[in-house]
Amino acid sequence: MQLVYLYAVKFLQWPITLFGLLALVVLLLNSLLAHAGQNIKVYVYHNQPPFVLQNGDQIQAGLSVTLVEQLNLLYWPEYLFKPEIRPRMRLNHELQPWIDAQCPNSQTKCDDNWIVLWVTPQWGWGADAESRYLWVDFFQDHDYLISAQQKPIDVWSAENMQGKIFASLRGHVYPPEINQFFDSGVMLRADSDNELTLLQRIHRGRADLSLMQLSTLNYLFQHNHELSLIKNELHIANEPLKSFMLQAMIPAGRQDLKDALEQLKSQQTWIASLKEFGIQ
Repeated sequence: MQLVYLYAVKFLQWPITLFGLLALVVLLLNSLLAHAGQNIKVYVYHNQPPFVLQNGDQIQAGLSVTLVEQLNLLYWPEYLFKPEIRPRMRLNHELQPWIDAQCPNSQTKCDDNWIVLWVTPQWGWGADAESRYLWVDFFQDHDYLISAQQKPIDVWSAENMQGKIFASLRGHVYPPEINQFFDSGVMLRADSDNELTLLQRIHRGRADLSLMQLSTLNYLFQHNHELSLIKNELHIANEPLKSFMLQAMIPAGRQDLKDALEQLKSQQTWIASLKEFGIQ
């Protein structure tokens, strides 16, 4: 506050011009950056709703951005959290020393100023991931098979998948039990650029089924008018193919970051945000 006061006094000594306003903004930004604490990268590779909401290539909002904003409200200037959207392969490259268990290690220079959101220990973070990182639970999610109401598919089996067209996301890596049917030719893969197009393909009979997280389905059905009109013509399998706890992964030794996330989870603003994005 003292810095803001000093700059305000200086500003009053200048002519009130556009130059004066710009100079004050530059001074304030330089001061804020100089006094900011640790920069913490908040990695996200799930770029679908509700985690990331995009308009073309521009990230507009989403649960991940909301989480970062609320962390900064709680902990700035001690920490400055920054959302970092990465494809999974690039994220693996950046975290390779951790995945290979070279970090933490006194012989290796390790960057531990990061968090990875919406993951589980079983999703390829190296051996003994559950014990080698710190973890914070956020919410339970589920993978469901989606098909047309007229040709419902509830059971995942080679017999049911024979000759089927699977509506997939371009560049997305699916679990081994799905990839094996692509590799063997049992099932054909038809790529789409986003979840909306994927569901439309099933509705129009251009694909037989797909797999989608319940959090994404709920958000799209609630917030996309076109999908709300065809919701009853799509079939969601009676049981999830998989269920999992979505967590934040944190470097070993960063108990401070784990504590920050646990504190965030108790905030009424965060609880309200989960409901806003269709997560109960």
